Amino acid sequence: MENAEVDIDIETVRNLHRKGKLHLKLRLRLYFLVLVTLVYGALTIFDILFRGLGWGVPLGFACSGFLLGLLVLSKLFSQVSWDEEKAIVALGRVDLAAVVLLGIYLCIRFVTKHFIDTEFHDVIVISGTSYAMFAGFAAGRLVATLRDVVQIHQRHRRELKS
Repeated sequence: MENAEVDIDIETVRNLHRKGKLHLKLRLRLYFLVLVTLVYGALTIFDILFRGLGWGVPLGFACSGFLLGLLVLSKLFSQVSWDEEKAIVALGRVDLAAVVLLGIYLCIRFVTKHFIDTEFHDVIVISGTSYAMFAGFAAGRLVATLRDVVQIHQRHRRELKS
């Protein structure tokens, strides 16, 4: 990385969006990550408030999911680049992380519903912590994608100046 310390300037991303400088796939990815974060976060909060799930374990899983999404998954699946032809910040190939996370979630839900005996395992803890971790993953990917957009934009501006 050329500049490891990039501020995530939301105003820069908004300006790029207003000027039409964000690719449609990239905007859809950002909206999808916001939606996933909110849905899984709400499910986690529901489990904490109404199902008796403590807040410590889900918070730990959410933080670890956020760090994994921000530091690991962003390095593996980051495909944000500058499209010279269209002069926009574009998304490269399809982000497989979201598909993999959705598959893992569906497997966890299937296993907890059909194979885990509720007499020996607390299904609420399993589902609540998986919700929290997926909310963390999505939030980490969202922040990493925003950081990449700002970094690509800053790099392109420097190239134009020189």
